[in-house]
Amino acid sequence: MMTDDTAGDTAARLAIHELVARYNMSWDSDDVDGVLSCFSADGVFIDAAGGQHRGHSAIRAFVSASPAAFGKMRHITSSHLVELQAGGRARHRCYVVFVSHPEGQRVLDTGEYEDAVELAAGSWRFTSRTVTFD
Repeated sequence: MMTDDTAGDTAARLAIHELVARYNMSWDSDDVDGVLSCFSADGVFIDAAGGQHRGHSAIRAFVSASPAAFGKMRHITSSHLVELQAGGRARHRCYVVFVSHPEGQRVLDTGEYEDAVELAAGSWRFTSRTVTFD
């Protein structure tokens, strides 16, 4: 039988996996508001070139410009590691493959996401999301 702590830990891990899936699907369907809902109000997205996009307006500008720069994409993530921390915080890491879609399907790049997430008002959000390419 699972203890409450173990059940709570499992629920937190699943919720963080769903946060990543929501981010991926929102980005890939051009749902900028959906991407923003994955970040805390003062969250930061650090792109592979090292650019820091802090807060919803900066993240919105970056995500909105992405289709012109990269075309339509699919984010494919795997090998998720979640390290739960005290105070409703966690670290998350996973691999990512960016695939172009629908024209000329090809792998655009591979890399990793490294995330800081926190639980606020019952929902997990990214406070920091960093992508690095291999």
